Amino acid sequence: VIWLNGHSHYEYSMQVYNENLNLFDYQGTTATMIHVPSVTNPRTVKPESTSYSSLRGKTSQGALHCVYDSYNIMNGMNLWNDEIQSYACYIIYTDPTDIIKCGTLENGISWTFDKQTCSLRILGNGDLIPTNNPPWAKYSEDIFNLYVGKGITSIAPDGFCDLINLRSAELKDGIRSIGSNAFYNCRLDRLILPESLEYIEENAFSSEYKICSLIYDSTAEKWECVSIGNRNSAIDTDKKTFRKVQITFTADNLFQQIDVPIGKIPAYEDIPVKDHPDNDKYYVFVGWSCNNEVYPAAEPLPPANENRCYTAVFGAQGNRFVTGDLSFGEILWTLDRRTSTLTVSGKGVIPDFTDLGDRPWDAYKNGIATIIVSTGITDIGANAFKQFPALKKVVIEPGVKSIGNDGLAYNKLLKNVHIPRSLTYLGRGSVYSSDFIEKVYYGGSPDEWKSFCNGITTYYNTNLTNTKDVVYFS
Repeated sequence: VIWLNGHSHYEYSMQVYNENLNLFDYQGTTATMIHVPSVTNPRTVKPESTSYSSLRGKTSQGALHCVYDSYNIMNGMNLWNDEIQSYACYIIYTDPTDIIKCGTLENGISWTFDKQTCSLRILGNGDLIPTNNPPWAKYSEDIFNLYVGKGITSIAPDGFCDLINLRSAELKDGIRSIGSNAFYNCRLDRLILPESLEYIEENAFSSEYKICSLIYDSTAEKWECVSIGNRNSAIDTDKKTFRKVQITFTADNLFQQIDVPIGKIPAYEDIPVKDHPDNDKYYVFVGWSCNNEVYPAAEPLPPANENRCYTAVFGAQGNRFVTGDLSFGEILWTLDRRTSTLTVSGKGVIPDFTDLGDRPWDAYKNGIATIIVSTGITDIGANAFKQFPALKKVVIEPGVKSIGNDGLAYNKLLKNVHIPRSLTYLGRGSVYSSDFIEKVYYGGSPDEWKSFCNGITTYYNTNLTNTKDVVYFS
């Protein structure tokens, strides 16, 4: 396969935020055209034609594709204006011997240069040893991207100097030092540095151009501890992004500092303060940001907010549980903040929710990792547990017969689902876009599971019914 094209409804909907979302240029090396041809004016090109025309009413997807003996050229097209976009045109090499160049250094560290993606990868364990003429030097003008894998402990002096077209470099955790002149005369736009980094020697990042995007895989406090030598003007930039934030948990004049990843799916965590005399106390946070707010044990935790970080202190039972009811008290729900578990019990039907904000547990969805629907509940309504960003496990106990449309949809971390034998119906897209389900526990036999998969409404539910790892129990 040298070309894969299609369209995505998600990408289409996101274009209201970024009209160029579906047409990318990766530094001239490749391009993605997800759905542009199918949602503007459909076009077609006859094999013998040198032009293209509109055929309204008939959809077509693709690009102007020119085939040669050892390579193909894909011409990206602006189908609305009948123009070929030069920045979205690129070459696909079809002779594998001409695409990949690779080798091994004296200490066993491997290097690979991919001509198709213009990427150099360094993998192995140990120091990247100095050499006057590294094997990738002959491709210096063609290397746009650099990846140094976990296990490499240092970058040699002059290691990647004079890669004049190098635009992006990612150095993984494990690297302690970067030698002098390592990236001299490289016009980097984007640089990712690991938390393990201890010092950068002088002139390592000397350049007349400053790096536009410097990403440090730790906190601002730890960045201040990195020793940086003279003449490193390229990394002298205010545009630093830190992937972790330092959070301080306090209780009874005791405290503990931890580094929390930013941008990770938020969830409640049980983090005890070191050497605290009261073992019944525990500490919970939800949401991520650089803002710290401390709430005493007597106060309830505010509703979860994706854009802020709450630091909270709870007593043994004080604010551990959040409870509520539905259907005039027929259905009860309880959130255990300590275990990040939402339990819905009682009898009857969990209703449909047209507006997700009407769900009584919606304010806490970012902190829910497990959902249990207890025996007594007969049906799970539409959208009941849709878009829970930290949800990993769902247990549906015997008695539940159906899950409504989008009932468990858009749960990106959901991996384990327990399904009772009583469940006989999945609505449209019940598990749509919950694409990483790894294991299903089914309360019946293999034949019953097969019948279940064949008999339910399967629109956008195949990510559940096609799960390979199924455990049967009764």
